[in-house]
Amino acid sequence: MNSVVGVDTSFYMFRTFNGWAVPNIVMINSKGIIAGRIHPEKLNESIIDDLLQEKIPDVKNTPEDLYNPGEAEKYFRSLLKTN
Repeated sequence: MNSVVGVDTSFYMFRTFNGWAVPNIVMINSKGIIAGRIHPEKLNESIIDDLLQEKIPDVKNTPEDLYNPGEAEKYFRSLLKTN
């Protein structure tokens, strides 16, 4: 899957969606509600169809507590400093 990768140096999006797992797709439906979190390799046409139909896809979500947010942010900030 080809996609654009943006860099959020303020980490606002990471904090807002608790999306510290990388790579990770946060699926948001048309009403702005988080419908799930998955690894990009698990995204498929059926999941996209469910999202477009306002359904919650039947997927095993990336756990929200997979990483400690404070430690994850510290790690990602260290990467910004070296590049």
